[in-house]
Amino acid sequence: FCNGGCGDTEGDRGEGDNPPDPPIVTKYEISLLATTGGSVAGGGEYEKGYTVSISALCNYNYIFGGWSENASLISMSSAYSFPVTANRCFTANFHSKDSDCGKLAVKYKNNSNLKRSINSLKQQKAICDTIEYTYARTSTGREETHVGTNTSTKFELSANTQYEYIVHNHFQTPIPSPEDLITIYNAYNSNKFPIGSCFIMQTDNGCISIEIENFDKFDEFALGCLKTKKLVNIFQRYFSQNILGSPPENELGSQSVIDKAIAYFLEQGLKLAYTPGDGSGLNWSYTKIEGTNLNYNNCIN
Repeated sequence: FCNGGCGDTEGDRGEGDNPPDPPIVTKYEISLLATTGGSVAGGGEYEKGYTVSISALCNYNYIFGGWSENASLISMSSAYSFPVTANRCFTANFHSKDSDCGKLAVKYKNNSNLKRSINSLKQQKAICDTIEYTYARTSTGREETHVGTNTSTKFELSANTQYEYIVHNHFQTPIPSPEDLITIYNAYNSNKFPIGSCFIMQTDNGCISIEIENFDKFDEFALGCLKTKKLVNIFQRYFSQNILGSPPENELGSQSVIDKAIAYFLEQGLKLAYTPGDGSGLNWSYTKIEGTNLNYNNCIN
């Protein structure tokens, strides 16, 4: 029976009982850096478990190229949220729209149709990894899908048509085949592929973006190696044996084989950017031959 009220009173507590200590609050620092061309917001000290949002804002004539951490791409979204679990430092990458990296960012970040085609190809590979596909979009917005075989895609450019992009999946490696090089050559030569268009070779392990930087040099290569079926067969054997070193099939997608192919195609007048990883085509690096070395000039800092 309680007279006047229930609950603990001073007399009810045992000797030595103290109120519990307040919980220890763990805090972490979220640091933000920015390359030239924009500003960032959202950095600071936050409690563990708190969901923090960081944002990046571009200056005029610049485009956002992604959040990176330790030179690895984290997100292509300018607004990024995550739970706080440790001290972290992010860099917001901005590119001038006139720079090589900026032009790539404009092509791939702002082109929802292109990203959808890349993702569709990834899904097709997951459904059936024995058939090559090509997705293309014309400058008027018409989309084309070409289904091939386990060795090639029968891709024919439509008459009197300009293309915005062509995305083609490959097996083992994103290195273009002679047939792919012929497609690229014919597209540029017939003005079906105007400046600003892009051709992407894609695998599960990465993508190569292909443009023609020196058309005279590439024209000489194409006429000397790709004009007839006999020349194509000769080139295919030469390329596999002398350039790639006859790698076994399980090594076709290795970085060393890709490096050999890229170095060779750079010498033929092509301009290449490569992205490893899941083939999403976001973390691009331009390839340059500097002295005797093949270097990747990363668009992500």
